[in-house]
Amino acid sequence: MQQKLNTIKEWFKNLNSLQRTIIVAFAVVAVTAVLTACVLHSDRPQAESISDTPPASTATTAAQVPATGVEISDSTTTESDAPSAETPETPLTNSDVTMLARMVWGEARGCAPEEQRLVVWTVLQRVDAGGVFAQYDTIEAAVTAPGQFVGYDENHPVDSDIYNLCLDVLSEWQSGAEPPTHEIYAPTTPYYFFDGDGRHNWFREEW
Repeated sequence: MQQKLNTIKEWFKNLNSLQRTIIVAFAVVAVTAVLTACVLHSDRPQAESISDTPPASTATTAAQVPATGVEISDSTTTESDAPSAETPETPLTNSDVTMLARMVWGEARGCAPEEQRLVVWTVLQRVDAGGVFAQYDTIEAAVTAPGQFVGYDENHPVDSDIYNLCLDVLSEWQSGAEPPTHEIYAPTTPYYFFDGDGRHNWFREEW
C-alpha cells in the first residue's frame, strides 16, 4: 500500500503545473458533487406510512340507519347520543326489529298490513306506558314477557314484508307519532291488549 502511495506521489511530482491544476479541479468537482447528492437526499421528505387503523375520530361505530329513517344502534348510548324529545329513550337494535317481525308473524300473519301495524303499536305503547307496564320498558322485555305475546317464538321466520312494516312503525314511533286507530279493530287509544281469530285482532286498553 505504501509503495503504491509513493508511486502516485512520484507521478504527481513529474506533472507540470497545468496538469496538476486540472487534476485538482476534477477532484474538487467530484467531491462537491458527492456532497451535494448527500445533502439533497437527507432533505427529501419521507413518504408517510399508511396505517390500517382509522383515525380515532372515524373509528367510532356509527348507528346504522335504514332507508326508513329508523335509528338502529349496535352500541350503548353515549352522552352525545342523548335522546331528544322526539326520540324514545330506549335505543333500538336490529334484534328489536327482528323480534317484532317474528312476533307479528306469529300473532297476525293472516291479517291486513294496517292490522299488523296495530300489533306493533301495542308493544310500543307498553314500552312507553310505565306504571303497571314499567317492567316492559324495552321492546325485548315487552315481547318476551311470559304469557303476553304468545305468538312470539324466536324460531319463527323473519318475513321481509313484515320486517319492513315493523321498520316503518318504528320510524313513526321515533318521530313522535301517536298510535293509530282503526274504525273496527282499534277505535280508541291507548290499547295494550288484543285477541283475535287468525284473520283479525281486536285491540283494547284493558284485558
